[in-house]
Amino acid sequence: MKLNVQLQYPGWQRAGGTHIRGCPWLDGVRLDAARLDDLWKGLGWRDAVALVQACDGHFAAVRDDGAGLLLVCDGIRSIPLFYAARNDERRVSDNPRLLTEDVDDLDDLSIAEFLMAGQVSNRYTLLPDVGQVQAGEAVMLSADSGEIDRYRYFLFQHVAPFIADQETAAQRWDELFQRVIERGVESIDGRTIALPLSGGRDSRLIALMLKRLGYDNVICYGYGQPGNDESVIAEQVAEKLQFRWEFVPYSHEQWYEWFRLPECQELLQTASAMTSVVLVQDWPAVNELLHDRRLPDDAVFMPGHSMDFLAGSQIPDELRRRHVGTSRLVDAIFRIQYSLWSLHSVYGFRSWPMSEKELGQQLRERIHDSIVPGSHSTTAEAVSAYECWEWQDRLAKFNANVVRVYEHFGNDWLLPYWEREVMDFWLRVPLEWRRDKQFYHDYIDGLSGDLPPPLAGSVVNSFARIARRLGVFDPARRAYVAMRRASGDRIYDHPIGWFGIVDRDRFADLYTGNEGIYSFLALAQLKLL
Repeated sequence: MKLNVQLQYPGWQRAGGTHIRGCPWLDGVRLDAARLDDLWKGLGWRDAVALVQACDGHFAAVRDDGAGLLLVCDGIRSIPLFYAARNDERRVSDNPRLLTEDVDDLDDLSIAEFLMAGQVSNRYTLLPDVGQVQAGEAVMLSADSGEIDRYRYFLFQHVAPFIADQETAAQRWDELFQRVIERGVESIDGRTIALPLSGGRDSRLIALMLKRLGYDNVICYGYGQPGNDESVIAEQVAEKLQFRWEFVPYSHEQWYEWFRLPECQELLQTASAMTSVVLVQDWPAVNELLHDRRLPDDAVFMPGHSMDFLAGSQIPDELRRRHVGTSRLVDAIFRIQYSLWSLHSVYGFRSWPMSEKELGQQLRERIHDSIVPGSHSTTAEAVSAYECWEWQDRLAKFNANVVRVYEHFGNDWLLPYWEREVMDFWLRVPLEWRRDKQFYHDYIDGLSGDLPPPLAGSVVNSFARIARRLGVFDPARRAYVAMRRASGDRIYDHPIGWFGIVDRDRFADLYTGNEGIYSFLALAQLKLL
């Protein structure tokens, strides 16, 4: 069996049969390719995975020991890897396009999933013969038999909670997160930290920790239409903390032009990796800040994405019941996560080899196959399984993928909220503390001092939670969708201005009241817009 490794993107190191990209840490020591290759010598593949399991940091690794290829991604899939089996050859790459003979031959079910969810779930990609290594997964491609073995060495599953009061838990979290930021600061060797600062809590906490540690080589930046609430509050926070503030104005007209630039289209192609919609909101700002020398070329980006997920923002109300079950769990994932376009809308974009009913059933089956096994009968079990699905199939493929924007310009990045020890901590925080992010909000609001209050959450989301608890969500949602449909012009005038990627008239033709920006990005990336 032939083994073929094609690693295209910059940053890979090689020593012996080991390829590594990123920065794994083991017992406080950074592992380069030579060190990892030495540690792996003589180990079977499961023992080799056990060694990786003990690592923190963000990385991907490939080991070729002659017996096969071992592929490993970290706990958030920050650096993707892909594989394909064809006849007597097993191929591996960081670019899935290199693993197929026809990049236009896409899988129908994966196309539908991409349109409705914004990414392709489980190990699948848009390419029918190309698989991906999932977050916290090791994949072994055997040279002898050609078999493909998969092993999940890490799953985002909640375990027994802390036996501690909230004050003690908050102290532990504070100490842990300070240690994570301190380690990040040590690793960047005095370079400028570029912090995309919003009006919320997640990026604010990073800013507060950097200030506590006395690291002043920080530039905070924001973007959007001038005067938007997020950036107004963020600027005030930066000024209070005495960090430099930069702002890049956006407009619909600019977005229309930016989105059609060859450079942006190249980013969409590479960053999507035949797997997910690309989060592009930072791209124009980063491009301008680097081009105009408002950020140094070697700046290290430290975004605060998705801490709200860890804190409990994505717990569906319908799972807060005494008896849930797998079927209700699948329905919740489908309703919430497969909502960029409705099934009915999807059938208006292209022809399909199956009925609408069959397509919906197949998508539900794919969800069922992606969730962790179990009864999912209690609220705690169902919530844990739901968050595990979202971690592996949304956050790892979509949210964490924002770092591709920074890599596009040759810049390094850190994801402090997605270090293993951070995830391990929040997996032990009791569910009742995470409802409505109560524990996290109390903690960070206690640190904020005289900083301006964080931007309040969506009134609509708060109303939706109340409506679900009162059992009137469906009629309330129908009324809300009708209202959004009627106010399409207001929706188009988003604070970031990014609906400008699509002509206003085209937007009006397609918009039903349900869609957001990622709905239109999914269409654009599949060239259906």
